[in-house]
Amino acid sequence: MAVTIYFVLLALATIQVRAQNLRECGCPGCEECFSLFTLTILGVNLWLLLLGVTVFVFVFVFVLWYLLAKLKLIKESDESETFYSPIVMSRHVPTRTEATQGHSKELAFRVFHRVGQFCTTNEVVVILIAAVLLGLSSQWLKEADILTDPVSLWSPPNSEVFKQHTYFETHFNPISRKSHVIVSYHGSLDESSGAEPPLSQVLSKQVLDQVLSLQNQIADIKIWDDTTNGYVTFQDVCETPLGPKNKTCEISSVLNYWQNSQERLDRETTLNDGTKVSYTDHFKICVRNVSLWDDGTVLQLPCVGPLGQPVIPEEVLGGFEGSSYGRAKALFVAIPLKGYNRGDSRLRQTLLWEGAFLDFMKDFKLIGGSSGILNVSYSAERSRDDVSAEVDATSTTLTILVAYTAMFVYMAFTLGEDQAVNIVAINMKIIVSLAGILLILGSVVAAFGIVSYFGYVISMLAVQIVPFLTLAVGSVNVFVLMQKYQVVTRLIPDTSDETHGDRLAVTLGLAAPSITAATVSEAVAFLLASIFTDTPAIKTFAFSAAISVMINLVLQLTVLISVTQLSYLHRQMLCDLMSCVERKLEKELELDDEEQQEEETVEKKAGKIYTLVTKFYIPLLTNKTARFLVVIVTTVAVYFSLCQIGEISLGLEEVVIPQDSYLKKYNADRDTFANIGSEVFFVVKEGFDYSTEESQNKICSVLDRCQTDSLASQINRASINNKSTQRAQGATAWLDNYLLWIDPTVGCCHVSESGKFCNATADNNATCLPCEDESSSISGNPSMARYLEYFLQSVPTKECPAGGKLLSNSVSREEDGTIKATYLSTYNTPMSNATEYINAYVSAKYIGEDMEDVLNRNENGDVSQYKVFAYSDFYIYYAHYENLVISTIKSLAATLCVMCLVKGLLLGLSFIVAPLVTGVLVLFTISMMGTLVFLGVTFSEVTLVNIIICAGIASELFTHIAANFSSHTQSSNTYMTRLERTEDTVANTGTTHLTGGVIPKLLAIFGLALIKSDLVDSSLFTTYLVMIGQMIYFGLVFIPVVLSYVGTVDRPTSAELSLLTPISNDDQGVGEATPLNATGNQDNNGAVDGVGDSEATPLNATDD
Repeated sequence: MAVTIYFVLLALATIQVRAQNLRECGCPGCEECFSLFTLTILGVNLWLLLLGVTVFVFVFVFVLWYLLAKLKLIKESDESETFYSPIVMSRHVPTRTEATQGHSKELAFRVFHRVGQFCTTNEVVVILIAAVLLGLSSQWLKEADILTDPVSLWSPPNSEVFKQHTYFETHFNPISRKSHVIVSYHGSLDESSGAEPPLSQVLSKQVLDQVLSLQNQIADIKIWDDTTNGYVTFQDVCETPLGPKNKTCEISSVLNYWQNSQERLDRETTLNDGTKVSYTDHFKICVRNVSLWDDGTVLQLPCVGPLGQPVIPEEVLGGFEGSSYGRAKALFVAIPLKGYNRGDSRLRQTLLWEGAFLDFMKDFKLIGGSSGILNVSYSAERSRDDVSAEVDATSTTLTILVAYTAMFVYMAFTLGEDQAVNIVAINMKIIVSLAGILLILGSVVAAFGIVSYFGYVISMLAVQIVPFLTLAVGSVNVFVLMQKYQVVTRLIPDTSDETHGDRLAVTLGLAAPSITAATVSEAVAFLLASIFTDTPAIKTFAFSAAISVMINLVLQLTVLISVTQLSYLHRQMLCDLMSCVERKLEKELELDDEEQQEEETVEKKAGKIYTLVTKFYIPLLTNKTARFLVVIVTTVAVYFSLCQIGEISLGLEEVVIPQDSYLKKYNADRDTFANIGSEVFFVVKEGFDYSTEESQNKICSVLDRCQTDSLASQINRASINNKSTQRAQGATAWLDNYLLWIDPTVGCCHVSESGKFCNATADNNATCLPCEDESSSISGNPSMARYLEYFLQSVPTKECPAGGKLLSNSVSREEDGTIKATYLSTYNTPMSNATEYINAYVSAKYIGEDMEDVLNRNENGDVSQYKVFAYSDFYIYYAHYENLVISTIKSLAATLCVMCLVKGLLLGLSFIVAPLVTGVLVLFTISMMGTLVFLGVTFSEVTLVNIIICAGIASELFTHIAANFSSHTQSSNTYMTRLERTEDTVANTGTTHLTGGVIPKLLAIFGLALIKSDLVDSSLFTTYLVMIGQMIYFGLVFIPVVLSYVGTVDRPTSAELSLLTPISNDDQGVGEATPLNATGNQDNNGAVDGVGDSEATPLNATDD
C-alpha cells in the first residue's frame, strides 16, 4: 500500500507539472518556456529518475525475498500461514475490530435477507410496483428534448467563456454564418525547369471557370418557404457589407481578384513584342499587392475585391508553402450569410437556404474530378448541428436492441456455466435472462425520464452510451446472483417451494452486500464525474449513468428475485411449454450422496469455462515463478505508465462526426490545405475612454505616436512569432483606419459648410472642406461622434481606401453615438487538431490579459478596471481544457477516496478489502491512462469521465474477488492456505466474472462500436477496450497474486456458518452445522456474531 501511495503522489505531481507547463507555455512571444517537467540531472529527467529509483528499490527487495524463499532460508507467507475452518474461527474470542465487522456484516445480511423473504412471498406485488414506477418514470420522457446545439452541449452557461460568447453576440452583430467549398488537387504539381514554375492545377483557367460558374449557381439557389409562401433566395440571406444601399452579396474566393467577373477573368492581350498578358499575370501581381486598385498592366484591373476589400491570399488559397501562392493545391470559397442569434425567427430562412445549399453541393460534380485527383468538399454553418443529430434515434435504437438481444441469447446459454455443476434449470435460465435484460432496459428508460424531470436536457452522447454502460454493469449482477444461488442450492438441497424461497432470500443476503458495494461504487464514480464537470453533455451523460445503474441495482435485488421465484413455482407449466426439457435436465443433475457418483456428475456437468480455468489457468497462475513475475511486471508496467502520463495530449473534436458524413471529408481537406485559421477578436469592453491621445496611443499602431506595446502592436508582434502565439496576421484595427481617414493630408474626410458629410470624391467641390484636426478626439466630443458615424459609413474607394464601412461591426455604440465596446481582429494559424486549438485559446487569452494591463496602466499611477478578452468561435468548445488537469486530480482523488469509504461501509467495515481494492484501483487507473497515452488517445473531459467510470466498473470485479476471498461460502474445506483459498476464489468468483462480467462487457462495447461516430471510434471504444484488458489483468491476475501473499480472512458470520457442509474434526471438537431454516432469524445466543463469547453458534443451528 505504501508503494501504491508513492505511485499516486508521483502521478499527481507529474500531472500537476503538466498543468503548470500549459500555463507557462502560453506566454505570447516566447520561443521556449521553462518547465519543471524538463528539469534534468545528468541528462535524465528528474521525475523519471525518482520513479526509476523507487521502482528499482522495490524490485530489488522483492527479488531478494524471492531468492531467499527459493533457497528455503525463509518461508513464504502462503505456505506458512493456514486459515482454520470457519467454525473453529468462530470459537475464538473476537477482537474489537472483528466484533464491529461482525455486527456490520450480520446487519447487512439480515436486511437483504428480509428483502429477499418479502420478494419471494409477494412476487406479484413487487413486480407490479416496479412496473408502475418504471411506467411513471418513462412518462417524463414525453417532455424530454435531445440537445444537439454544440454550444449548449459543450459549454457550461456559468463559464467565463460562455459569458464572453454571450457578450460578443449581444454587443456586436452576430458573426456571419459561413458556408464553405474547397476545391483541392491531390496529385503531384507540374514541375518546370524554368526560373518560375507554372501555376498549379487548381489555378488553371479551366478550374477557375468552373469555380466561378459554381459561385454563380450558388447565388441562384432558392428554396420554397411554406411559412411565407414564397422562395428564400440567396439575396435574402447573404451578407451585404455595403448595405443597405449597395446590396451586392459577398462571396470570398480567389475570383475576387477579378471581381467575380467572367469577362475580367477572360481578359487578355498580346503586347507588341508578342508577350501575352492574361489572368496569370494579374494573379501574380495581386497576391503580392492585395490593396492595389490598378494592377499596372495593360489589363488595367483592380486587385481588391468587388466590395473594395483586400483579398488575403491565405484566405482564398491553400496548400502552398511560404509565399509560393502560385503553387496552391486548394481553392477556398466562403459564402457569408447573415448571422442571427439562436432563437431569432429570422434564422429559420437562413437555415432553409443552407439546407438547399448542402443538397445542391451533394450532387455537384467538377469536370475533370472523376478521377478523384480533383475533389470538392463543402460545409455549412448548420453542419455542426446536423451531424450532432445525424446518428438519429432510429439507428441508435436499432443498435441498442440488437446488442440487448445478443446479450439475452448469451445469458440464456451461459448462466451456470461458470460453476463446477450447472444446476440452473433451462426454464429458469431463459426467464432470468429475459427478466435481467428487460430490467436493464427499463432502468435506462427510467433514468432518462428522471433526468428529464429534473430539468436536464438529454444529449446524443448519453443516448448512445448509457444503454451500453448499464448493460455492461447490470449483466454481471445477474451472473453473480445465479452463482451464489447455485452455491446456496448445493448447501440447502431441499426442493420444496418454501425452502426454495428461503434459498433465494439467503442468496440475496450473501450476494447483495458485495453487489451493492460494487454497484454503489460505480454509481458514486458516475455521480462524482457529473459533479466535477460543468460541460452539459458530459454532466447529463454521467448523471444518467449513475441513476441508471442504481435503478437497475434496486430492480435486480427485488424484481429479479421475485421473477426467479415465480419461474420456480410455475416450473411445471413452463416445463410443459418447453417439452419437459427441464425435467430431463433435473433428472440428469440429481446428486447422489455417494462420493463416487458425485465426482462423476461434477466431471460430466462442469461448465466449459470453469473447466478451462481450473485445469489450465489456475495451475499456471499459482506457480511460484509466475506469481513472482506478475509482481515484477506489474511494477515495471505502472512505472512506464507514469512515464507516459507526462506526455498526455489534451483535446477532442467539439463535434462528434459520423464516419460517413460529408463533413468528415471537408474537415480533412481543411486540415490538409488551410494556410490560415479562424478569425479571432480582442474585445475592449465598455468604459474605456477614447477621447484623449494617450488613450488612442494604447490601441493604434499606424502612427509614430502609438505605443510600442499598444493593442494593435501586440497583435502585430505576435504574428511575427506565430509558432508560439499562433497568430497568423497582423491586426485589423478600426482605429488605425479611422486615424488615416480623418487625417486631412489623406483627403478622405470632408464636410460641407452646412456640416453634412461629403464623399471623398468631392474633394474638389468648393463647398466641401477637409475635416479639422481636432476631430481626432472621438468620445466625449459630440461633433467627433458625428465624424465616427461618417467614417463607419464611408465605402472604400480608389480615392479613399481607408473608408470604414467594412469595419462598422468593429464598433458597438449607444444611440447617441457613444462607444460601448470595440474589437481588433486577426487570424489564427491553421489548426488541424485539438491540441493546436487549445494552445491557440490559451495563447490568445494571455495576449488579452497583457492588453488589459496596457489599458489599465496610467502615468499618474491610477488603477483602472478596463476589461479585454479574446474571442473566437471555437473557444467555447476548448476553454475547459485549461483547468482539465486540475479537475482530473480532484476527480480521481475524490472518486477513489469515496469508493474506498463506500466499500468499507457496505462490506462490513472491512479495513482490509476496501484499502486493497482501492490500491489496486489506483494502479489500474495509472496503467490505463498510460496505455491510452501510448495508443495516442487524446484526453478530454469525455476521457476523464470515462476513466472514472472505468474505475467504477473495474472495482466491481476487484471487490467481488477480494470479498469472496475473505468469505466462507466458497468451499467446505476445513483448512486452507492463502494459495488454496486464492485458487478457490479464482475458480468460483473469477470464473463467474469472466463469464458474466468480462464477456458481456465485450459484447456491449462491440455493440457500442456499431454507432458511427468519431467520438466512439477514437475515444470511447478504445478507452473501454483498454479497460477490459486492464480489468482482466488486475482482477484475474494481479489481485489473486497479491491475495496469495498478504490476503486475510474475515471472521465468519452466522449465515456463513449455517450454510457450510458438515465438518468433522475430533481435535477441534466441532460437530455439524445445519442449514439455515426458513425463518432466517437469529437464535437467542448472542455469541453467534462472535462478539461476546468465545464460542459462536451458527444461525438457527445446533452444535453437538
